[in-house]
Amino acid sequence: MKRLIDICALSLAAIVLILLLARFTNVLDATKIAALAKSSRTDFSRAELFKLSKGGEKIGSDNASVTIIEYMDYTCSWCQEFNSALSEIRDRYPQHVATVIKDFVLDTTNLTTIQIHLAAHCAAEQGRFSEFHEAAFRHNGNGVRNSWKQIAVEAKIHDQKKLEECVLEERYMDLVLSNSRQARSLGFIATPATLVGSAIVKGSVAPALLDSIVADKIRSAARAQKSN
Repeated sequence: MKRLIDICALSLAAIVLILLLARFTNVLDATKIAALAKSSRTDFSRAELFKLSKGGEKIGSDNASVTIIEYMDYTCSWCQEFNSALSEIRDRYPQHVATVIKDFVLDTTNLTTIQIHLAAHCAAEQGRFSEFHEAAFRHNGNGVRNSWKQIAVEAKIHDQKKLEECVLEERYMDLVLSNSRQARSLGFIATPATLVGSAIVKGSVAPALLDSIVADKIRSAARAQKSN
């Protein structure tokens, strides 16, 4: 009996440890954050990053020195959380940071989810991508799959009939599936998955860590501009 109790206690301790590790970025001090930011760097070239940004929808300045490419799923609660962090980053560095939003639909057999992604691209045709994007997360980031039509109304899409035609004819289906395949080809298996310049950020990381990586990329871009 005592042995069984000991095993249960060890199992409980292991579960607690896993949960703590899953959220470890929330308690990292500044030194550890900076070290982790540096260790996240990869060898993506500027040409590769530019190519990867194609097929996404941009939010932010066209003259930004740092472009963040996010692969996300509108029915992902972690993506909703990370979207808030990205909005804060854009507000903090409005002249320096832009985000490119790319589809990474985890369940491509779910038509409801697919249609939300299709509608987002259709909304971009009318210059309302950002508004649809934010409204979609308010409805679906918590896992509740509401109709894309309801999201479109909240986003105040100008021509609802035009949007509906675009969604129902699946105008952007190839793009949504292509973006999702691209995410998998990069080794991503879950959302959100993000490229901040040459740094890969997996999951909804702590805002302080994201800010550290972005600030480092802004400084690097400034140094490169001065040297040219």
